[in-house]
Amino acid sequence: MKPFRVKMTDEMIKAYGMDEKMKRMHVEQDFIDNVDFTVFHSDDYVDVLKNLVPEDKDKYADQINRCKLITYYKAII
Repeated sequence: MKPFRVKMTDEMIKAYGMDEKMKRMHVEQDFIDNVDFTVFHSDDYVDVLKNLVPEDKDKYADQINRCKLITYYKAII
């Protein structure tokens, strides 16, 4: 399943009608798997973004609050 953050971003893009004005780009999965996001973000934050799905919201409740994702999380559930 795609990370929750991707879904949230996709919903926001569609809500503002931006998807009709942009050209889509395909990114290879190998590239995504090999990017070190921890260069710019904490390990906890990256872990939450990679693994958060609505079904696991209780499992990641502490991280959601700590990373200040609760507002965004509520917006699409």
